[in-house]
Amino acid sequence: MKVTVTIDVGSLPETGDDWELYTASMDCAEAATALTRALEEAIIACAAGKRASQAMSEHFCPVARTYADWGACDSEPMGRAERFLERVQAMTTLRPVR
Repeated sequence: MKVTVTIDVGSLPETGDDWELYTASMDCAEAATALTRALEEAIIACAAGKRASQAMSEHFCPVARTYADWGACDSEPMGRAERFLERVQAMTTLRPVR
């Protein structure tokens, strides 16, 4: 038997303001879109069984480094992505049944 479970991780950040990028001094739309796509890929990897830290380092961090000049490597965007992935990991980790 195969069981499919759907989890709701909440709304993903989509804009430069959502990601807390340097929107006051530059156009961050491209960076925000890239970060959102990278987070989506990391969530899929995490839901498929990768640890949150591994999904973060393989999927999100390379994109964040690419857009570091827009503030993507600052603590706010990195922390937001980490929290999403930790939530996915917690919701998809199998627990023993009593």
